[in-house]
Amino acid sequence: MSNFYTHLGVLDQTWLDCREIVVYGLGVMALKSMESLRRDFEIPFIIDNDPKKAGTHYAGIPILTLEQAREKLPGKKIVIASTYGVSRAIAKTLDAIGFRETLDYCALDLFAAEWYWHNRREVHLVEVHTTITEQCTFNCKNCNMFMPYFESPRHLPVRELTDDFDLFFARVDWVSGFGLLGGEPFLHPELYEILTHLCGRYAGRIGEISIITNGTIVPDQRLLELMARHNVCVHISDYSKAVPYAEKQAQVVRALMDSGVDYRVNESLVWTDFGFPNHPWRLSKEQAAAHMQSCAPVFRGLNSGRLYFCHVVWAAQRCGLYEPAGADSLCLAAIDPSSDADRRALLEYSLGSMAGGSLSFCKFCGGCGSDNRNFVQPAIQAPRGVQMHIKEAGR
Repeated sequence: MSNFYTHLGVLDQTWLDCREIVVYGLGVMALKSMESLRRDFEIPFIIDNDPKKAGTHYAGIPILTLEQAREKLPGKKIVIASTYGVSRAIAKTLDAIGFRETLDYCALDLFAAEWYWHNRREVHLVEVHTTITEQCTFNCKNCNMFMPYFESPRHLPVRELTDDFDLFFARVDWVSGFGLLGGEPFLHPELYEILTHLCGRYAGRIGEISIITNGTIVPDQRLLELMARHNVCVHISDYSKAVPYAEKQAQVVRALMDSGVDYRVNESLVWTDFGFPNHPWRLSKEQAAAHMQSCAPVFRGLNSGRLYFCHVVWAAQRCGLYEPAGADSLCLAAIDPSSDADRRALLEYSLGSMAGGSLSFCKFCGGCGSDNRNFVQPAIQAPRGVQMHIKEAGR
């Protein structure tokens, strides 16, 4: 994908009038979005590059390879439902066979933002994460939420979290994926109350509610029943190659299966060294803008009454590593839910439209985009009980 579109008005009227789309990519992002897409659009077929999916169906919709679908594509609107790095590779393939970005194809977050705003004046986001605890069962050296740097990690108060949910959904109509994370979210002693509020009030406006865990804690039976009842999906990040806990993770999986809780185990984890805070990147304003485009996180962060374009900024701030600047987050209370102008501004911020062209944090954080090739083994453990040493100030 050659460009990173950060504002509304990119797609022409043919997109805004369309009622039929082809979804390209049936991965985690697409699965979170398919409920709303199937409700509002005809989807004649899905394209996926995994040959194992070719010839199968999703909810009655045939899944084809690009080669199988190629003759059917002229005149169709193609919505790429993948993370930015995968989307870019798909876009290059489509470009090579004569399709044009924003005319024939576009990314899901842009399409959802444009179509629902134009046709229904609704704010639709792809993915939002809320951190519910700063405590974790691991102490990963390259944790993207900087957990080893928290001096006194705590569980976030239930009232603070539920107030954030209420602020957010007073201004946002739909989010395809809403994730609770940490730290280790199953450590939170009041997770049942948190989920009860989120599911009870807002499940009808969320494609998939998920809990992102490392699979070290078996949820109690009451929580398992609640998750099953509300179709909460547990995403297990498998770090057993670095930390010997495969037996415990297997216990978690058995408990989820026995209770009918949906789950996914992610073994294909790719981590990069962000550099920050010990050896931060030092980018100019112009370099930071290009760097943010390369990283382009699909998730937004919701914490402390603010919407963060990248939730990593919130974590860096909370553990005392960084003091954010203006564009690094958006105060939700300042967004008038009755104002189209304010809600549109929130939507454009979620697409990456902001003063300066990037987050201030992008000048220092290497992120996980294509321009950061500093790959590291996931879940290497730092010493317990001692806050990680910071060699130099991050800012």
